[in-house]
Amino acid sequence: MIVASPDRNSLYITHPRAGKITILDARALVAPKLVDISGSPIGIAVSPDGRLFVTDQDRNLLVVLDGKTGAKLAEIKVGQAPAAVVVSPHSKRAFVANSEDDSLSVVDTDRLIVIATVGTGRAPSALALSDQGDRLYVANAESGELAVLSAESLAPLGSAKVGMLPHGVAVVSGGDRVLVANRQSGSVSVVDAASLVVTYRARVGGNPESIAVLPDGSKAYVVGGASGDIAVLNGETGQELKRLRPGDGPRGLVIVPPS
Repeated sequence: MIVASPDRNSLYITHPRAGKITILDARALVAPKLVDISGSPIGIAVSPDGRLFVTDQDRNLLVVLDGKTGAKLAEIKVGQAPAAVVVSPHSKRAFVANSEDDSLSVVDTDRLIVIATVGTGRAPSALALSDQGDRLYVANAESGELAVLSAESLAPLGSAKVGMLPHGVAVVSGGDRVLVANRQSGSVSVVDAASLVVTYRARVGGNPESIAVLPDGSKAYVVGGASGDIAVLNGETGQELKRLRPGDGPRGLVIVPPS
């Protein structure tokens, strides 16, 4: 996974097999800083104050780091095999998808404790918040669905059947559409956020996992890890516009708008 700092000056990359995180200065080509997590870092998110929240899948932890120095601030026990994490800019909460016990851990980002655990569908693998922060979207890999929860009460609001093994989810600016990358299907489902109906399915590259949308919602970029490409989609309709070839085995991408 790869994410950018709130000031857009740093990039953070997880390396699950190496048990490390790279902190890269996005402004200059200097040697990156490597931070040892000790386990298997998978998901990563940045809080508005610049702290890093990293899921450690081997040790069932959410690790909190200083975004500038990489210093460890806390280790929080969550569920089994935590995968994705998202931090709300609207409330003091982080949400963690625990892929092996079909649950979601809610963490107070001030006190750095788990304040709630709720069940989800089977094998939650990806998370996204609505623009207003009131809805939490959960891609459940084994049940092939997009579940929607209230980010405040955690009550279920509905679900949509998508493709097989959904592993990426992104909300289009404005909040009326949600895009889901289905790894086994090799497709992206366009879901109407109000009705939770799939309005379009786009064929993309092999094993799509990561998906990102431009701030204006005009285009979406979908990484095909097996096919070594990035599908560029119309952000409104989901139709493919072009295919980019970044190199072998891409796994993630982040969009950093110009300052």
